[in-house]
Amino acid sequence: MSESASSSAVSRELVRLSMGALRSLYRDEIAEAFDVHAVDVGGALAVLTRSLDPDVNRVIALGTAKPATRATLQAVTSLYARANVPFMVLLSPIARPRTLARWLEEEGLRRSDDAVVLARDTRIATVDPAQRVRVERVDRAEADLYGMTHAVAFGLPLTERTLAPTPIGQPGWHHYVAYEGPEAVAVAAMYADGRSALFAGSATVRSRRGRGAQSALIARRISDAAELGCARVLAETVAPAGAPPPPAVGNLLRAGFTVAERQAAYVYDRGFRKRLDLATGRWI
Repeated sequence: MSESASSSAVSRELVRLSMGALRSLYRDEIAEAFDVHAVDVGGALAVLTRSLDPDVNRVIALGTAKPATRATLQAVTSLYARANVPFMVLLSPIARPRTLARWLEEEGLRRSDDAVVLARDTRIATVDPAQRVRVERVDRAEADLYGMTHAVAFGLPLTERTLAPTPIGQPGWHHYVAYEGPEAVAVAAMYADGRSALFAGSATVRSRRGRGAQSALIARRISDAAELGCARVLAETVAPAGAPPPPAVGNLLRAGFTVAERQAAYVYDRGFRKRLDLATGRWI
């Protein structure tokens, strides 16, 4: 397989997995309970919440199933305008037409950081993680523990902890907690479907960072993906446009991941408050 064909395969798998994960995460009962939605718009998927963080209100797969049109872009911008929230469009390398980036800018979106996609073949052996960290896969019985640890690790107001564990037990989802002794110190999730799996977020409690929890969670998810029959694992992070992946990606690179593609991000946030004060939980 040529390099371009391999890259295209990664792009299409990322689109497929991301859409599957988001549709599952924002399924009907969750949409009603939390007022969060995954809306199909001209072949793209638009996540719509009340958040003023454009990274949360993201549009994926625009122009991948079929070429986007001006009407599609207007439908997207109108969707978020009615909700009065900022949003972000992630532009896949396989998105069409080629003029799509220019159209986004003409609609008032600005170029922001890239989404950097990393990939790994599950057939490559993993490095044994630190022995002091124990990783357990969790089910619905541990949903509260997962949600609390997730909130503390991400520095979120504890009132936001309930959404993260809602996919636990749903088809394709796998959730993990890492322990040091009896203490839960980190969490991670993975969405697997068919021959590929997607890492779907992870974080470590600040006081326990740098002690091997993330390496252990990465190794466990790779191993589980292989057992599920997945040939490839994908992960996504953020980096400034044109810059190398941030140091935090080091755990993934050391675990055998390589950079497979970059997705240009375009943000509409004019007139919105932009920063969450973690001390108060308020947008300022």
